[in-house]
Amino acid sequence: MRNCGNGGAARKMRILQICNSVSRGGLEIYFARLINSLSSSQGKPHGEIWVHCRKGSLIDERVMGIKLHSLREVRTIPAPHVIHVHRSADLWRGVLIKELTGANLLFTNHMGSTVSKKDPFHRLLYSRVNHVLAISDAVRLELLECLPIESNRLDVLHLGVDLKEFRRRETRKWDSVVIGCTSRIEPEKGQRELVMAFNRLADEYPTARLQFAGGVTDRRYYEELQKVKTDRVDFVGVLEDVKQFLERLDIYVFPSHGEAFGLGLCEAMAFELPCIACRERGAKEIVEDGRSGILIEKGSIEELEKALRMLMSDQQLRKKVGRAARKRVESSFSWELHLQKLTGYYRNLSGSNEGSGGC
Repeated sequence: MRNCGNGGAARKMRILQICNSVSRGGLEIYFARLINSLSSSQGKPHGEIWVHCRKGSLIDERVMGIKLHSLREVRTIPAPHVIHVHRSADLWRGVLIKELTGANLLFTNHMGSTVSKKDPFHRLLYSRVNHVLAISDAVRLELLECLPIESNRLDVLHLGVDLKEFRRRETRKWDSVVIGCTSRIEPEKGQRELVMAFNRLADEYPTARLQFAGGVTDRRYYEELQKVKTDRVDFVGVLEDVKQFLERLDIYVFPSHGEAFGLGLCEAMAFELPCIACRERGAKEIVEDGRSGILIEKGSIEELEKALRMLMSDQQLRKKVGRAARKRVESSFSWELHLQKLTGYYRNLSGSNEGSGGC
């Protein structure tokens, strides 16, 4: 979709969004936020939106508007102009509906891939996709390597943060340092390294605390963390509103070994929190090392300890890095920018000439 003209008469777009995930993680929260933004009063003229999702899922609970729980129900709506699929597991659904309706098909890959999918079945499947969006440069490179997709049908569209919603409202009291992390509790998220690095600093900073927010997906790993943590390390579980958690932090750590993007990291940066992250995949595209955050090698307890000590010992440095972090998100990872670019793709795929394109 490099040749992105505005041809065609203006018309109200009809968009079918597809995500049949039953999980309750970042993808699902993003999807619900996207649909509600497109369906809101601010979202008009984004057109008519329908959502094909799993009944009883988090998406089904949170999304406004018309929800379709089966392909039979999808057949009851007017033919869409654009079908937007958000999971590779749902791509066959999008292709089938495309064949039945003649709509254009957009696929956002939120995960990346390390497995080659260039067999005849996937070549046929991806030949029916009009355009693919990757959520980071790292994901784009992985998809070019693993999928039967040409570079002119593949773009990067970073996710975004609502800057009005994610902003610090209170001034922290500096009598102690609170460090936080938001992610599922599992080995790839790096909580063990963070606990070990924090333990090494416990004597130097006797009032400091470490808090983890997120659901436990690996019980054995969680039990191992319980054995090595001190009484100043807390696991607060799944939070309905992560903003209240971020509000009480002084430092945010994102020790994941390789996120496709890092939306939780962006949210913390929007709160003007100095952040530490691993120099991997999406995180290294978000953080400007030494300016809007600190990057470390994944799995390195020593580097994480050093970065924590640097921030814990210098309140003014924390403020400086935090302000730069907020500016970084404002310039490159805002929800408004993400929505503007995405609706550009919708317009071009639907043939609408409302506004500018996203290509």
